[in-house]
Amino acid sequence: MVGLCGVIGGPDEDMEPLSQNLTWLGSEDVFNYIDENIKVCSVAHESIDEEQPAKSKDEDTYIWIWGEIYGHDNGTKYEPKSKSYPNLSTGEYCAKLYEEYGLDFIEGLNSNFAGVVYDKEEKWIVIFTDRLSARPIFYTKPSNGSFIFSTSIQALTKHRSFTPEFDLNGLYDFFKTGRVYGLKTVLKGVKQLHPGSILKYDLKTNEYQTHLYWQPKYRPKNINFDEFVDEFYSLFKRILSEQTSLDLDYGMMLSGGSDSRLIAGTVQEKLQCFHMNEIMDDEAKTAKLVAEECEHDFKFLKRKENYYDKVLKKTSQISNFLSWFEEGHSASFVEELRKDSECILMGQYADTLFGHYVPEKSLQIPLVGNLGIPVMERYDNIEEFDKVGKHSRNKDYPTFLDQEFHNRVNSRYESENQVIRFHGVKYESLNGFTLGPWYYYYPITNPYTFLMCYTLTQTLPVRYPYLDNRIIDLSLRMPTKYLLRKDISNRTLSKYNGKLANIPDPSTGLSLHKSKMLHWFSKTYQDFLERFSSTSQNNSGGWADYDNIIRETDLAEKRLERYSEILENCDFISKRKVQDIWKQQLAGKNNANQLLPLLTFLENPITERIILSCNE
Repeated sequence: MVGLCGVIGGPDEDMEPLSQNLTWLGSEDVFNYIDENIKVCSVAHESIDEEQPAKSKDEDTYIWIWGEIYGHDNGTKYEPKSKSYPNLSTGEYCAKLYEEYGLDFIEGLNSNFAGVVYDKEEKWIVIFTDRLSARPIFYTKPSNGSFIFSTSIQALTKHRSFTPEFDLNGLYDFFKTGRVYGLKTVLKGVKQLHPGSILKYDLKTNEYQTHLYWQPKYRPKNINFDEFVDEFYSLFKRILSEQTSLDLDYGMMLSGGSDSRLIAGTVQEKLQCFHMNEIMDDEAKTAKLVAEECEHDFKFLKRKENYYDKVLKKTSQISNFLSWFEEGHSASFVEELRKDSECILMGQYADTLFGHYVPEKSLQIPLVGNLGIPVMERYDNIEEFDKVGKHSRNKDYPTFLDQEFHNRVNSRYESENQVIRFHGVKYESLNGFTLGPWYYYYPITNPYTFLMCYTLTQTLPVRYPYLDNRIIDLSLRMPTKYLLRKDISNRTLSKYNGKLANIPDPSTGLSLHKSKMLHWFSKTYQDFLERFSSTSQNNSGGWADYDNIIRETDLAEKRLERYSEILENCDFISKRKVQDIWKQQLAGKNNANQLLPLLTFLENPITERIILSCNE
């Protein structure tokens, strides 16, 4: 595992329990700093040749960074690091920027990062995140006067002065929606640092304040869609050039869709492309065709029988309860990925930024069910939006939770003077919250797929070109009519790489030259056939049938037996109802969306520590 942790003030206690929790593979480099005010541990992949902290010229200021910085915007000009300071390490680069701009340097950093700045002379400490908290930081302030922070919730629980307890609001979100939203966590007294923020801790007063340096502000620009496409592609080429400027062996996760396909077709370097799947289905075959067309290498990573058992074991060691375990796809292929590449390019989050989660109207159609249509859904108030429940993975309330659990859960929302707070995260207005995908990616830990990127980040260095600040800014200028009815990756490939666009999308059977509406109609029709075909198999998405996996393997059975004592002693879970759910599953009912979060919960080391210690 890689990341940061630290303790400010309090009694002189051993940092080793916290720092040990940040090593997942065993090969990471560990750097510890300790003085009379602060203890900080930085853990990095061994391929990152950089000691931390970096120091300012006067050696009074220390800087730790988790993540790589691609460039800096001083408010008037963006300068890539590869051009301005190519020979400096990430920490040294940030120290240089700090000397020039002071703490304002943080606002202009471009990348996915978490960091700490410590001024020993002035006696203050700053903890900060990137715009979207792609590298989240969690913190708590125990009663002994210390302040503990870490990129791992599990590390916090190892500190002797902190006694962990579950927070019912966080657990409700985790079991029902597949993640914990906003600044909330599953632990009482533990918060996630606000995305795009700076927390400043005053060592003289032992008080802290948080300042937001960035929020998503939707300002649509009414121009022709092809102008957006031209601006996007020009920017995207520069971003990929900057992110592959180092002399490394680059790999990429390649699906059959257009977002990763665009990366494969734009990068000038030869890539090792990886695709994970059970079989060489339509999705895998399409990915292979794309790699061959681009003259990249292709490697098929087969999910074997023990795949999900291994994923559950591995992800339990790094889980922050931000996703269910099955989203940690790469955890079973750590050795293969690290053997064939030094850095991975990832096409994740393009659909998140460019419209996939814009609220749509829906129609109830006989035999088909609830069908989303590409027309904007508007809401008069936040309660109306919440009732729709589109952000929930479980349609129904998890039945294994006790009857009073739901009644003890507080509201997710606060609203005052048009400002919306959703689980502690501030949005400028109701429209700014609901009229785009902003609630879904701010912070980026909100999507239930976050564990996919977090696991990969723990495996080796990763680049996310679609999370570049300049791409985020562009997405905030795109009108909702385009977000709903246009696909920017499809159109870019159609306009600039016709050969790749000719390869059909595996989920629709259509080339990328076709409109988003035609793809929508085709996908809807394919889903209809899938639903009513007795012999149909899902062969176009690479996604597993979790209900059958749970029924046909011992994945769930052996854990329900192993963690029987936890189920017996947990006051908000009914062991009898868990057993009923399991019997129903074996009899053919599909209860995977109840069993997946339960297995994630049971396997996490925090659960045993809290539940069984309460009954000692």
